[in-house]
Amino acid sequence: MITHGMTNTKVYYVWTGMIQRCYNVNAPAYHRYGGRGIRVCQRWLESFENFYADVGDPPSKGHSLDRPNNNGDYDIENWRWATWLEQANNKSTNLFITIGDETKTLKNWSRDERCLVNYSTLKSRIRKGWHPEEAIFTPHIKQEHELTAYGLTMNLKDWAESEFNLNSPWLLGKRIREGWELQDALQTPAENGTPIEAFGESKTIHAWTKDRRCSISQKQIAKRLAMGWTPEDAIAKPRQRTREKMTAFGETKGIFTWASDERCVVSYAVLKNRFRSGMLPELALTVPND
Repeated sequence: MITHGMTNTKVYYVWTGMIQRCYNVNAPAYHRYGGRGIRVCQRWLESFENFYADVGDPPSKGHSLDRPNNNGDYDIENWRWATWLEQANNKSTNLFITIGDETKTLKNWSRDERCLVNYSTLKSRIRKGWHPEEAIFTPHIKQEHELTAYGLTMNLKDWAESEFNLNSPWLLGKRIREGWELQDALQTPAENGTPIEAFGESKTIHAWTKDRRCSISQKQIAKRLAMGWTPEDAIAKPRQRTREKMTAFGETKGIFTWASDERCVVSYAVLKNRFRSGMLPELALTVPND
């Protein structure tokens, strides 16, 4: 018989919810608690009164029960009243990112004043394999900002991904905002950078591109390292050329070359997208972009 008179209180619902999550296989959240082996200590299982004597009332309506050690059981040594934000940062599904000597969740990095993009963009970049530092510190580049060099007109994002760019997207965007000419911004390598240890030596990526063992660009080395390559392979392994080619008017050329052809009336970015979507090459080249 229940005699404590607290069946309609928040703390009582917290207690019953805790037990349901850990022991009721039909509970919606069972797979994240009982399904992972999370249990409730015997003292709290025995009675609500024991639980209430140990934890008391939540400080506010916005607080709920949390376990600081997300992999530990509910017990007197592993509990706290926490807000939803504090709990969100303690979820087992959170991705932690370390830069230098700082480790934070992806959500907290997005709130850091140094982060130049919102959480959605940051999350998307990490999923696409961006290096954490570039994902956080590279500003969002608007698609509509178009610039011309080498006879081509593209938005800044496409220039950043092109074979002409020797630097990170962040550095390219920074240089353009500072007033650099596009060609200089693309082709002038960064002199400074984090040293990379390889072959028993320590050099910046820029310095490694001058090494006789390296046959690829600074940008390609950075991409390989971000993908998890060993420094030695990232620096010394020759690049396999797989540039897209398009045949039109009886001629076969790379997309970049076609984009500078006098018969092409659209930008490189538009031509590339048309080619990849299966548009007839002659039409992809000669139909103006509305």
